[in-house]
Amino acid sequence: MKHIHEFRKTHKAFDDFDTHYEDDIRPFLIANEEERKKRKWAGSILAVLLFPVAVFLVWWLYTSGNASNKKTYQLFWMLPLGGYWLVMYGLIKKTKLKLVGSIAQHLEWIHKPAIGGNIDRLTQLQIFPPYHNFQFEDYIAGKHKNWYFDIVEIALRRNEGWGKNRRSVKVFQGAILCLETTKHFEGSAVLSRGLFEPKGLFANTQMSKHPEFETSKDGFHLYSSKSTVLAPLFCSRLVSAVEHLEKRFSNANVKCILDQGRLFIVLNTPNRYEVGLLFNKMDDPKRTQKLISEFEDVLDMLDILLTKRVHPETGESEYPKFRQNVGTKKI
Repeated sequence: MKHIHEFRKTHKAFDDFDTHYEDDIRPFLIANEEERKKRKWAGSILAVLLFPVAVFLVWWLYTSGNASNKKTYQLFWMLPLGGYWLVMYGLIKKTKLKLVGSIAQHLEWIHKPAIGGNIDRLTQLQIFPPYHNFQFEDYIAGKHKNWYFDIVEIALRRNEGWGKNRRSVKVFQGAILCLETTKHFEGSAVLSRGLFEPKGLFANTQMSKHPEFETSKDGFHLYSSKSTVLAPLFCSRLVSAVEHLEKRFSNANVKCILDQGRLFIVLNTPNRYEVGLLFNKMDDPKRTQKLISEFEDVLDMLDILLTKRVHPETGESEYPKFRQNVGTKKI
């Protein structure tokens, strides 16, 4: 009898994933195991050959009077690892596309690498720290509980210093979730833990503390333009959602933005949906288990925002006021 590996799962959307893994993912991984072994040996040999080159370059840098150039030192010492990574890169990319794409397909979602997202509007709203360069990494879109969403993973970098001291610093690494609200309003609102100073575009729209929102005991403030009116119940639900997300993502810095009929959730999180350097066997369950957990994070985030709750006055259960049956952008 064929043994089926049972993955650790916390969300019911993955209840029947084990069979999907055996039928669609594991055959691909087993078929590519020989290629992984060949590339591993080739990469290891290249790394060994590059090690004396790295030692020579470091020695040359030291004797030439440039010993204070720490960045070049680090670059030379990383040369062997870079050679190994270069040999493995093609297989890493192919494996990621298959694993992440197949898991997304199981959920009836889509996954595309590096195709963009809602960064322009959020940059105008000054949600991110100042940056010069950006890189889109993963895009996931789909439907959960009959609600459409899209989430994009992005890294932002800022250039600092001049000449030899010029460097690129990562100022944001995380994800942006976008949902559509039921009412298309022209204004903007920002839910922030701690004080928020309206400036830039917010200053032009006369952002100020929302009149219907009282500062919570945990330090949440809500700022909005004059054209934006939010019900107190909706405001309290946003606070509750952000608190849950902060706990779910290990005290991540979570921002909630309402802008022109859209709800954005911005989270600072490490780079996700990666398969590693393939030191272990291709069909090592830990590789897929990691990706399952990261997809469950997305499901949990959507559940927090979209789960029915009881109205405190009427006693009726209701969903948050997001428009249903709104298609995500076509790709």
